[in-house]
Amino acid sequence: MQNVPMDVEPGPLTGDIAADKAAWRRAIRQNRRCRLEVEGPTSRAGDGETLTTHITSWLMKYAEGRSPVSGEGWHIASFESPPTEPPMSQTNESLQSIVVNGFGCEVWLPITLADGVCVGAPPRLGHQQTLSMPIPHT
Repeated sequence: MQNVPMDVEPGPLTGDIAADKAAWRRAIRQNRRCRLEVEGPTSRAGDGETLTTHITSWLMKYAEGRSPVSGEGWHIASFESPPTEPPMSQTNESLQSIVVNGFGCEVWLPITLADGVCVGAPPRLGHQQTLSMPIPHT
């Protein structure tokens, strides 16, 4: 992976958390697009493989000797990546295939709807189920 400099700077912090956060997100998205143009899709795929390796090995170490709180398996919240981020599909599939201490993993993709309700969709099952979790508002 090449070290591509951050071409777009978000500017100085203003003290307005929402505005500063939006400025950083815009800068990060623009820099990811630039990096993808420079390094190409092969690098993005390689980043996805690296991410999968790190996440699954961390989970295996973390879960060693532990039982999931629910007693039903490991529940993991993940995400579907936008085109400029490392692909998460391989990571999500890998997590779903892990069995640790006799427990499998269920991967959820949380989605916050416009009305603030959080729903989760297992990547392979294709249906949605309401999750009972607090929604952080930023």
